[in-house]
Amino acid sequence: MWKGKRILVVDDSQMAQKVLQTILSGEDASVDLAPTGKDGLSLWQSRKYDMVLIDLFLPDIFGLEMVRRMRSDDQEVCLVVITAHGNLDSAVEALREGADGYVEKDLITAQGGISDFLRRLERSAKLRAETAARLRLERQLEDERDRLRQTLFGLDEFVIATDSDLNVHLMNPKAREMLGIHEEAKTPIPISSLRLPSEIVSAIKRVEASGRMEDGETEWDNTIYLTRVYPIHSRDRRVEGSICVLRDVTERRRLERLRRHFYSMATHDLKAPLSVIVAYADYLKEGMAGELTPDQKKMVGIILESANRMTGMVIKFLDHFYISEGNLSFNWEAVDLMKMLSEMVKGMSMVANSKGVTLQWRHETDHAKVWADLHYLERAFSNILENAIKYTPEGGRVTMSLKPESEEYLVEIEDTGPGIPRDMLPVIFRPYERGGNKATKNKEGIGLGLYTAHEVINEAHGRISVESEAGKGTTFRIWLPTLERGKALQNAVA
Repeated sequence: MWKGKRILVVDDSQMAQKVLQTILSGEDASVDLAPTGKDGLSLWQSRKYDMVLIDLFLPDIFGLEMVRRMRSDDQEVCLVVITAHGNLDSAVEALREGADGYVEKDLITAQGGISDFLRRLERSAKLRAETAARLRLERQLEDERDRLRQTLFGLDEFVIATDSDLNVHLMNPKAREMLGIHEEAKTPIPISSLRLPSEIVSAIKRVEASGRMEDGETEWDNTIYLTRVYPIHSRDRRVEGSICVLRDVTERRRLERLRRHFYSMATHDLKAPLSVIVAYADYLKEGMAGELTPDQKKMVGIILESANRMTGMVIKFLDHFYISEGNLSFNWEAVDLMKMLSEMVKGMSMVANSKGVTLQWRHETDHAKVWADLHYLERAFSNILENAIKYTPEGGRVTMSLKPESEEYLVEIEDTGPGIPRDMLPVIFRPYERGGNKATKNKEGIGLGLYTAHEVINEAHGRISVESEAGKGTTFRIWLPTLERGKALQNAVA
């Protein structure tokens, strides 16, 4: 079963690594070891593995995040989550994210545990082989069904089929109408003689050259079309031509624009009067309209605090809107991370002190510059730091630290608050998700702060992870590439 199989073990415990390597090598398997999620992903991307064993709680990347990344790219490899601190919820979540098995480390040390452990791995490998075969068959069947569906003349969509010489052999009535081709006109017709937009012709050429389906969108005669070009394969998998389908999405795009306009208008129309309320409340608070009584000062303070809180919510909704629309447009610049974080801690110290929370700031370097957008980066870190202060009880402590790591800077935000339940960790960066315990539910918030922070850090080519245990506090870790590394990464994708 295991002879010649390549297995990757991703676990930060040297003892666990040694035990698993001994067991699997004894079965004639080839075993590679990785102590961190980053190292594991690097090995997995550079080599072909039959199975990957992933510790649930790694120091840098949550185990389920690794499962999600690997499964999204590879449907063939067998993924098994191993843990010493698992429960039913994490097992279910692991399987939901694409794992083929879930094994507790205690099983290995039990009587007869090694045999049971190997049997579970065998079952997981068999399950993945069956699943991969089924997925391949489903893809093949779906491809066949798609080709049949798209060639039906009854469709109210533009459909043409071409051969490898770019001659059109088939046109449905809608295509003939749009191209101005009479029904009696004979095929094949050279595609170059048709009144087709150049981008559609280019897409057909690319698909016939690559053999891969291609999606796109084009405007033709003031109409917006969703374009999809399928390759036609022979039995020996040679590309013999293509099928091009155009679907009118003009009305859908119009409605999407209306939705975006309404969302943007609503949030901006809320933001403007809130700014006026804050300005006049500040005016009253400073006594510029006359001296206030203590009760009046208290009421103005409540108005100001509520308006500022509402403004913050509107800003978060706007951030979510821009991110969900793919409009998180960075103004790339060199950001002094050290200065930004120092000023942030200074600005939030008063809030922390008013809650009886100690806010500490530690840094192992005085010079830390990154390539990002200062506005968005401030928003991301302030969201996390504000949450840490908000959820930490009186007498607690919040610590922000900065230190260099190779070509990155690591920022840690650690609190002694109520922590996050383990079953909430995999979804904590999703929009509208919150901590999930009584301490967080009793606090105001809409669940967009961490989502925004996650998306901003990703856009800046960084990484973010969370480590927490209910009742024992939470630690967020953010890695950002150094200035030169960040520039190189951005240039590579620009």
